[in-house]
Amino acid sequence: MSLTLLALQLDRVFECARARVAAAPADLEQRLAVNREAREAVLADLQSRNEAPPFVAALEHFQLTPFELDVLLLAVGVRIDPRIERLVRSAAPEPGLVIGTALVLLASSMQARLEIAPQLRPDGRLFAMGLLRPIATDGLNARLVATRRTVAALQGQPPLSLLPAFVTRIPAPTTALPFEVDPRLTARAIGGDDGGLAIVHGPTGVGKTTLARRIAGLARDLVIEVDLRAASAVLEPVELAAELAELVEDAQLSRAALVVDDAASALAPGHPAAAALANALARTQAVAIVTAPTDAVLDPKIVDQARLHIAMHGLRSAAALEAWDAIAGTTPAGLALIGEDLVLTPRRIGHASRLVTEMGTTPMMAIAALEGDAGNLLQSAPVQCGLADIVLDPEARRELTEIINAIRSRKLVLEDWGLAKRLSRGRGLSALFDGDPGTGKTMAAEVIAHEVGLPLRKVNVSTLVDKYIGETEKNLARVFAQARAGTNILLFDEADALFGTRTEVKGANDRYANLEINVLLQLMEEHSGVVILTTNLKRSIDQAFLRRISYKLEFKFPEAPQRRKLWDGLLPAQQRATDLNLRQLAEVFPLSGGDIKSAVMRAAYRAAARDGVISMNDLVECAQLESEAMGRVIAWNS
Repeated sequence: MSLTLLALQLDRVFECARARVAAAPADLEQRLAVNREAREAVLADLQSRNEAPPFVAALEHFQLTPFELDVLLLAVGVRIDPRIERLVRSAAPEPGLVIGTALVLLASSMQARLEIAPQLRPDGRLFAMGLLRPIATDGLNARLVATRRTVAALQGQPPLSLLPAFVTRIPAPTTALPFEVDPRLTARAIGGDDGGLAIVHGPTGVGKTTLARRIAGLARDLVIEVDLRAASAVLEPVELAAELAELVEDAQLSRAALVVDDAASALAPGHPAAAALANALARTQAVAIVTAPTDAVLDPKIVDQARLHIAMHGLRSAAALEAWDAIAGTTPAGLALIGEDLVLTPRRIGHASRLVTEMGTTPMMAIAALEGDAGNLLQSAPVQCGLADIVLDPEARRELTEIINAIRSRKLVLEDWGLAKRLSRGRGLSALFDGDPGTGKTMAAEVIAHEVGLPLRKVNVSTLVDKYIGETEKNLARVFAQARAGTNILLFDEADALFGTRTEVKGANDRYANLEINVLLQLMEEHSGVVILTTNLKRSIDQAFLRRISYKLEFKFPEAPQRRKLWDGLLPAQQRATDLNLRQLAEVFPLSGGDIKSAVMRAAYRAAARDGVISMNDLVECAQLESEAMGRVIAWNS
């Protein structure tokens, strides 16, 4: 019956308005009389049942004049009655219902229009009571829009029943995902009877929206969320401003919390929506949470209105482990290496956990695969060889094992034992591998990365050093920043090219060369990750670097027993001849591991082009060629 009464009132307004812009039908008075009798019958029926329909209740509450009632019905009809919407569109070229069109449709003469026009001023009762909202205020062209709560109330529905497409009701997140701040404390600060605004900002994927929803759900039982990017795509700035102001008022009436998501541009300085949102929050007791990217500049009106500013950066250490478990349902063992320098966002954790599950990679490898890069300054190095694959003398193997164990224990020592709090700098772990070419220095770095499950990133020295002043220092900063972001193992191969001894300043070139070394020293000191340097010219490295190195490992030239293991480990079992004398081969040819690898590869190619069997003669000839390349001629006596 309530909707019937509203429909009859809309019929009456339609008939009266149509008569103003077209020839009135001959039976207009009869139609209006029938309409009046029908309305009276509905009211009598409702009164007999002691019911007060929303339409009648609204009229009694606001005590509208007949003209105000007709304006309100006309504005409501534009939103829900296609006949009235078409009539308004045909009456004037302006979009929607404007003040001038309302006067033409509802007043029978110019004198009547002049008398009732003051009732449609922006500060008039219809607007002050929140029944209508004006969009723009340029005289008779100001649009009259029935608020959603007015339309809903006349239809007997709650204020938030008619939300636009860019506004959704959302359930409060129930996940156990950890946050950088306590959402309960934040909700307590803005969720009282006087409400409040909080601004959450941070980089993409850090969990701003999830945190905002969680805070909103703790502050109020009902949460509505505005997608500002979607709203900006369909609304003009003045329309968006009016929508936001109305949503704040609706949220207050319904005891709901409002999440305003992605405020990058819609709440920028000078945007009408910023002032509208700030003013609406100031005159109500609504709860609102705004999210914005880190680099977003918001209007000072919004910034000043906020009670709390929450900066999000990402999850570290124990919180990152907890988040991985909450998102993926399990925490891989490799994540125990996460230290305070590794910052993970919920989005990054979600992507990385799927890579671990679907591709079988290690957690840290998956995280590295999702990182941005440092251009061509860093190269991913293979990490296929483990500790069992490298041939070393017992002392070198013991020291290499110690380095591996130290990396595995960093989180325990620095965080759990609290040593990091006592060290402001120098918390990193560094190793210098010194030895002749081909003795296994680079392979040892790969072994370490493989054993601890961390990605190995090799510094491309050829692109790092730039001829232009200051560019090398910038490149160095980019390299170390990238290493910090993902807990990579940073490898400086042939490090003497960068870490050379500083020289006496005799000219501008010496001064700038020393500046690069000083910057590198500072970056090494501040870096808290793992850095490995390899060199065959240890004496050329600046002593200041050597003092900062945690472990110094010398790779000696392999003895005959180690060379035999190298030959045996490199030769494929199915393609080698049965009469190979690897012991004699190792004793006669004093080759490094790199030289032996080259000889094996050369012999294998020969065998592949012949019969597929690597013979002793192939190995001897290729070993002799490698020896001659180093300036040594060695005779073979079989």
